[in-house]
Amino acid sequence: NNHINTAGDVYMNTLTCRGNITGNKTYHPIYNDYAEFFPRAEATEPGDIIALDIDSAKEQYVKAKRGSIVVGVHSDEFGQLIGGDAPPDGKDYFTWNIDRYIPVGLIGRCRVKVIGSVKKGDYIIPSDEYPGVGVATSDRSKSYLAVGFAVEDSYGDDIRRVRVRLGR
Repeated sequence: NNHINTAGDVYMNTLTCRGNITGNKTYHPIYNDYAEFFPRAEATEPGDIIALDIDSAKEQYVKAKRGSIVVGVHSDEFGQLIGGDAPPDGKDYFTWNIDRYIPVGLIGRCRVKVIGSVKKGDYIIPSDEYPGVGVATSDRSKSYLAVGFAVEDSYGDDIRRVRVRLGR
């Protein structure tokens, strides 16, 4: 199915480039956030809220707890992913980096782990009880603790993922 039409549009399933790619615009990305590989200190899963490990002598990141310095969320929906290490020829970029780095969604919309009821517009802050899992608050004075705010309602007592607009 890879082809170039008469207008010069290129259609490919996968494109790997070792040099520079220059363009004016990107249209129709399927996913919703911009992410960067951050150094991993522990096992994490998509949806975990991620924080700087302030107890470490080196820069590394962990699941967020209440009071953590939140940086983003472990994303599996990124439209663009930067950082990490360049893989050797023939190796996949993501596979090469995932054991050492967390793909952290920084801006855009991402599904975040939460527990308890969430209303659209609630801030999502790390929970006291479950590292990496958020709880909803409508208290604007706590917005500085948030990974972002919910863009959908979700009700229940289980841990699940809710779409959140990242940032404060």
